[in-house]
Amino acid sequence: MHEGRIVQAAPATEVYGRPATRFVGSFIGNPPMNFLPAGRENGSAVVAGFRLPGPNGNTDGLQFGIRPEDVQPAAEGLNGSVRVVEPLGPHQLVTLDVGGHLFRAVLDNELSVEPGQKMTLAPRPDRVRWFDSGSGRAIH
Repeated sequence: MHEGRIVQAAPATEVYGRPATRFVGSFIGNPPMNFLPAGRENGSAVVAGFRLPGPNGNTDGLQFGIRPEDVQPAAEGLNGSVRVVEPLGPHQLVTLDVGGHLFRAVLDNELSVEPGQKMTLAPRPDRVRWFDSGSGRAIH
């Protein structure tokens, strides 16, 4: 529910994995879904300088969404600077600055991560979600 209206009625795994709106993605789950502004260039989406396949259609205002557990360190991806590292038993919650936006990643605790460190994270392509920046609705 958002502002007294049901915005998505579905099994919990679908609501979590395929939120119908940006609000649902930000409300369901802890930590919440990450959102970054995206643009289009030569048929691809560009998020914080990283090019990846985008949604079909001609959406002007586009937002990229990804869950914190759906990224992993890689040679190419979203570049950021580590701000905070929070050990959580088998995992660590790493907060980065990606293009001026806070971005959270749940990473294996065996990975050595320190504040101030530069890090590149690749999103799992099958877990990327796109949202219209005006309405907040998911774009499929």
